[in-house]
Amino acid sequence: SDHPDILRLAKLSEDGQIIVSPVIEASVKIADEIKAVEMVISKQTSMMYPVLMGRKDLGGYLIDTSKTFTK
Repeated sequence: SDHPDILRLAKLSEDGQIIVSPVIEASVKIADEIKAVEMVISKQTSMMYPVLMGRKDLGGYLIDTSKTFTK
């Protein structure tokens, strides 16, 4: 990738197909703590915020999966 904000490209499986998506670093606030995390930019149009965070970045937090940011 030629863009300075893209760390690398990730290969993901979506609906049985391999998709290549850019990975960026962003600061997020979780439970009053600001963390630098890696996020994958998604092309999923149903998402309000088209980024995916990894499980390791959410480790130690209780996540309510009934609250989503889908359209």
